[in-house]
Amino acid sequence: DMVANSPAAFHYFDVSAFYSKIVEDWTDSQWDNGAYTTTSVFMDILRDMSIGQKGSGETVWAALPPVLTVRHMHNYGDIQLVERTLDNHIQWMDFLLENWAAGMERKYPGALQNYKGGGSGLGDWLAMMPRDSWLTHHAFYLASIRAVAYLANQLIQKVPNSDKKEHWESSLKKATEKNAEIETMIRSVYKGS
Repeated sequence: DMVANSPAAFHYFDVSAFYSKIVEDWTDSQWDNGAYTTTSVFMDILRDMSIGQKGSGETVWAALPPVLTVRHMHNYGDIQLVERTLDNHIQWMDFLLENWAAGMERKYPGALQNYKGGGSGLGDWLAMMPRDSWLTHHAFYLASIRAVAYLANQLIQKVPNSDKKEHWESSLKKATEKNAEIETMIRSVYKGS
């Protein structure tokens, strides 16, 4: 919900401190393996919707920290929030890269054979039929990776003398390569649809 509603909230209200706190709460509850939890305080919900480990974030909800950091940067120019949280977002990206294929196969066994959409769905109060949950997961996977690329690039440009510059450049390169791979895969699945 916050991913969907944050653009309007940024437009109408000063939510800088509120959204900074949310991102920092999420990074505080991040698992040691880089997975974000489903909610900023782990509440053991959507356990079976996780990617990679039981209790790790369901892709859509757990994409909030990097996506919200990008939007915060756009609205407030807060480079300090980016500096404080980018390493966490990179860990989330690395977790997704390591666990994505197996996690999606566990959730949607054989889903790409004669794929026509559908699946278990993501919506609770805003579910539309047919639910194309496979595509939705991939869209938020892509959003997480693009957020890391954007934020890394911002820090490379705005904090050029940082001792983390090589790490940011490496993460930017990895995110850019993975972005192209995911886009190609999605297009191949939907060709002719």
